[in-house]
Amino acid sequence: MTAGLDRRIVMKVGARIMLRRNIDLTLGLVNGAIGTVRKVIFDIDNCSLIRRLQVQFKHGLVYDLERVNTKFEVLPRVFIHREQFAICLAYAITIHKSQGLSLDNALIDIGSSTFTCGQAYVAFSRLKTLSGVHLINFDPSKIKALHPAIVEYNRLRSLYCPHLMALKYTSSRRKKIKDREWTIHPTITLQKGMRSHQKHKCKK
Repeated sequence: MTAGLDRRIVMKVGARIMLRRNIDLTLGLVNGAIGTVRKVIFDIDNCSLIRRLQVQFKHGLVYDLERVNTKFEVLPRVFIHREQFAICLAYAITIHKSQGLSLDNALIDIGSSTFTCGQAYVAFSRLKTLSGVHLINFDPSKIKALHPAIVEYNRLRSLYCPHLMALKYTSSRRKKIKDREWTIHPTITLQKGMRSHQKHKCKK
């Protein structure tokens, strides 16, 4: 409804962000491009107003992002104009948003939240090497493919890679594996740290 522009953005220098608009196609600054905020540039006359964000993108490209303007309808014939940076925090992104990216490393969650055919394939195929794949959650029952896609793959293999075996398609479902608890609540970590610190003091 707001054309992808948030009312309020909370971030800092060093934050990982993602573009939510196409800025410059020739430079690769497109919707989904990920970068790191290097500098916040304030207005000369108003030190509380941010004019530009200096962001470093892939291959060392440094670009000064400016706000974009948009208009959206909230009620019939009632419009709001918004001026905002077309970005969002991107320490984690969805599999759909990762399409088109080439990554060196990624923590991948292929658990119960995986909901459609080919989604797992998209996630794994973003990585350049197998060593860059780090699974934090995996449910084999969520690895799905459309039958027409398998048929097309086999057709292409027979034409251009006849030495490869044909892919098999099965409708039987694999055993479901429950999601794993792969994070620890910060308070638990803090309590453990406090206890070890207290033991160390007692020994002294």
